[in-house]
Amino acid sequence: IERERLRKNESSSSSSSSPSASATATATASGGKPPHPIYPRSLLRHPSLVRTRIGDASVQPEDCKPEFLPILRSGAWADIGFRGSMEDVYICTDSFVNDYGGKNPIEGPAAFYAVFDGHGGKHAADFACQHLPRFIFEDDDFPREIERVIASAFAQTDCAFAKACMLDADLASGTTALAALVIGRFGSRETRRGPNENR
Repeated sequence: IERERLRKNESSSSSSSSPSASATATATASGGKPPHPIYPRSLLRHPSLVRTRIGDASVQPEDCKPEFLPILRSGAWADIGFRGSMEDVYICTDSFVNDYGGKNPIEGPAAFYAVFDGHGGKHAADFACQHLPRFIFEDDDFPREIERVIASAFAQTDCAFAKACMLDADLASGTTALAALVIGRFGSRETRRGPNENR
């Protein structure tokens, strides 16, 4: 009896002339909600969520230039521990172009950080702290040949300190170093590739 009454109600509401009543009857019969009159029931996707084939992409990687360039900031802290004197030194240079100059233009971040752990005295650590950055940044090939320039700067620092120790035996000490160089873009594309390399 209950089923018969529901069927009569559905047939009477579906024969009604009101569009909202027929939508309600359709939705009730299908077990869902009636469609929203303003928002259609289609799925809208953000363009970043739609898969694109590589062949359809119009932007080439070489043409992309990031708009965001980070600003580097650093800080340092030293603790002497149980020793009688501090033998360690450090460099925190967030913009070495401003602090040391440089022969070749660098666009973007350009920072240099280093820790020199003195052994048997502080002289070698101080010497490396003062001279290593200069040997790096005054090299004509910096920053185009970073690996060669840094290896050369460490060797030059070592040789220069050995000569200084020959002149003054009181300087004799050692140091280990940990250095980090952060560099953004530098020069033009032709400068990075070299004049004889193909594009």
